[in-house]
Amino acid sequence: MRTGGGNELTGLIAIPVHEQCRTGANHEPLARNNGMVENGKEKTLSRQSPGKATSFDDTSCGQNFFERVAQWLDSNDLEYSEYPDRQFFSMRYAGDSGDWRVVVDVGVGANGPRLLIYSIYPVRVPEGRRPAMAELVTRINWGLPVGGFEMDWSDGEIRIRTSMPLEEGDFADKQLGHLYYGNLALANSYLAGIYGVAFGDVSPEMAMEMAQIPEKENLQ
Repeated sequence: MRTGGGNELTGLIAIPVHEQCRTGANHEPLARNNGMVENGKEKTLSRQSPGKATSFDDTSCGQNFFERVAQWLDSNDLEYSEYPDRQFFSMRYAGDSGDWRVVVDVGVGANGPRLLIYSIYPVRVPEGRRPAMAELVTRINWGLPVGGFEMDWSDGEIRIRTSMPLEEGDFADKQLGHLYYGNLALANSYLAGIYGVAFGDVSPEMAMEMAQIPEKENLQ
């Protein structure tokens, strides 16, 4: 676990999380719910149930993927919490308009091993604003070359997903970097507009105009 220094990001600064860190400490069991883990009101990603992945021998390759991601995070001086049993990492980022949670999931899905990165906004869109938010999410997703925004209609949670399959074996550090920093760029760009639509009088059209993708060098 990295305990000092930053990740040399401009405008996106890693901050510690108060969860299980890379010390092997035990943590309270979390309840599973349709591939998600719930801890109070907070939801995190978990591995798919074994019944959905019985045709894959993921024991060794999953551990290798998990260790590869851990090495990449360490090499980028990122502070994180790890959950080997559920094959995901958790951290927080502070951007231009607020902070959010980041989850890197290297578990096995219904179609085999995959690498998932989620930025999860600390936002629960009020029920009355969810139609407007759904419009904004649709506008954002139109034309995105990689990844997409998602809203849970039941509780208004907003998250950004980037992913890639791992059936072919290993992945390159450059691929993980594109998924990870690309995800952060999207999350940082649209957070102010998301807040405006969720809790103010900002229209989806105005929220789109508010978004500005940071320069690549500001994210590495």
